Amino acid sequence: MSTSPLRLLVLLGLVSTVLLGSGACGGPSPSRADTAVRASGSARDGDATILVLPPDDFARAVDADPEMPLLNVHVPYEGHLDGTDAFVAFDDIAASSLLPDDRDQPIAVYCRTGQMSAVAARTLISLGYTRVLDLRGGLTAWGESGRPVLHDAGVTSTGPSSEALTTTRPPGRPDRPG
Repeated sequence: MSTSPLRLLVLLGLVSTVLLGSGACGGPSPSRADTAVRASGSARDGDATILVLPPDDFARAVDADPEMPLLNVHVPYEGHLDGTDAFVAFDDIAASSLLPDDRDQPIAVYCRTGQMSAVAARTLISLGYTRVLDLRGGLTAWGESGRPVLHDAGVTSTGPSSEALTTTRPPGRPDRPG
C-alpha cells in the first residue's frame, strides 16, 4: 500500500494539531498557578527564574517582600499600581540606575498587557538578576481582577518626573524603604 504525498501531509497536519491542542508542547497553560520560566543566562549560578504570576499571586508576592522593587516598564504611561517604586521604559531597563545592585534581590515588573514586561524580565535575566516576577496580563489583568489601576494627571508619557520618583513614595506600601 503506497501513501501519496498529499495523504502524508494531511496525516502530519492532523497529528500536529492533536499534539499542539493537547498541550504536548509544554503542557496546558495554567489558569491560576504561576508560570516559571527557567533561563540560562549570565546569572552567577547559570540559572535564573522569571515567575509570570496572575494578579492575586503577584500582589501577594510583592506585599510579602517590602524590599522588592516594583517597576512599571510600560511606555507611554497608561497607569500604575499602588506602591510602584519606579517607572523605567522596558527597552531602556539595562541602562537604568534605579535597579538594585544585588542581582539576587527579586524584582517585580509590569506593563499594560504583559508584553513589554516580558521583554524587560528577559533583559533583567541577561543582566544577571536571578529572580524576576512579571505580572501576567499586566495592568489589564490587574484591573479585571477588581484591583485599582491608578492614573496620575501629573505624569509625562514615560511616568512621573524623576524628581517625584526620588522625593516621594507612592501611597499604599508605607513599609517600603524610601
